[in-house]
Amino acid sequence: MVKRDIPRDLLSAADGEYLEFGGHRIPITEAQGTSLMMGISRSGKSLEQKTLMASALRAIRRGSDRRAVILDAKGDLLPIVWKACKEQRLPLWYFNLADRRTIAPHIARDLEGRPDKVYEFFKIVIPEPERGERFWSQTAQILGSAIALTLYQEQGESWGLHDLYRKVLSDIPALIGFLQLHPQGKDIAARYLPTDTGQNTQYGFLTQLTVSIQQLELAAVNQYHTPKARWFSLRDFIESDGVFLIGANSDVRKATNPIVQALFRLYVNFISRLPDSRSRKLFTFIDEVSFWGKIDGLDELHTFCPSKGAVNALVVQGIEQLYALYGEHTARAIAGQSVIKLLFHPTDSTSARWMVDQMGQFRVYEVRRSSSFGRGGESYSKSEDFVMREPVTTGELFNLPLASPRSGNHFYLHTPWTGW
Repeated sequence: MVKRDIPRDLLSAADGEYLEFGGHRIPITEAQGTSLMMGISRSGKSLEQKTLMASALRAIRRGSDRRAVILDAKGDLLPIVWKACKEQRLPLWYFNLADRRTIAPHIARDLEGRPDKVYEFFKIVIPEPERGERFWSQTAQILGSAIALTLYQEQGESWGLHDLYRKVLSDIPALIGFLQLHPQGKDIAARYLPTDTGQNTQYGFLTQLTVSIQQLELAAVNQYHTPKARWFSLRDFIESDGVFLIGANSDVRKATNPIVQALFRLYVNFISRLPDSRSRKLFTFIDEVSFWGKIDGLDELHTFCPSKGAVNALVVQGIEQLYALYGEHTARAIAGQSVIKLLFHPTDSTSARWMVDQMGQFRVYEVRRSSSFGRGGESYSKSEDFVMREPVTTGELFNLPLASPRSGNHFYLHTPWTGW
């Protein structure tokens, strides 16, 4: 941090509840918007994130209208979160397909039987290729949506991913017969599914859907073996108090990420339709943003949801990671929305330059003196002026030490209450 005498409590909290970050505190009631922690591995980002998260969890109590969603990329937060929830007597829902303690997402309840939300779900789990023909994926999205809507017709909100998976993999006559139960399904079946073995294009549609849905196999098996009492609905979670922890494991990353992407999109949708509130808090902590891929709805969470009570904390190594995932303009919008920034040792020169740009320039009063010698003797001159200067250089950022038990964490901190 730029050397300054800044008090630990930046603002006074009437109720004694604070949110802690970078060695300083603000009242929970004043927390809003996003905090961003950026820097190289081992610079101390996760340590500061854990401190921030722990202070938020202490403020969540039954009836407080506060809740938290945590995306744990390293898989080391469960003991911390479990202890905090036990002390606060809060419900904890844990999603990790590599862990037997996992819940099963109640996708059917959260999609609410709405065709637009069902189609949005399939656009996420069956993404269109960046290069090549998109027609096959788009048709698979339509077929998947028709199957899900027919499941609503047959079972209401009681179906799970295992039902969807089984229907997709059923034989063609059985699938066509099933789709007849729903008017839209009947039309889709007539248009896209084959009635004889000569229609190779239609078989291609179904093959694309089958291949795409294979990545949900682990989630489907998990839901089949999970009692319905442990099916988790984000719609219900938004209206309650508790913590939803999403764990990660490299072994099941490909199976987990599509579901996480869909859950996050639903989460943002549910927040967006809430009325504005200053008392409601929805804490969202995302460790190592790039690990999760392009998170659908992340920019909306930062831009439109703070007035709904969203308080977000992101950890990212460098700005170029965000550029690669979201494109430069959206990445700058996401990072620029951060109310609080903790900037650690940068990963590269682009990130270092971005950090300096975030600090802006300040008007500084400078006095310059010079002297010269000539035949007439020595002469002196003095000039005074206001000039624009940056508070730190990229070289100083690269000189920030990595975190260690001996020297602690080193970073630059900016908040609306401190400046740099």
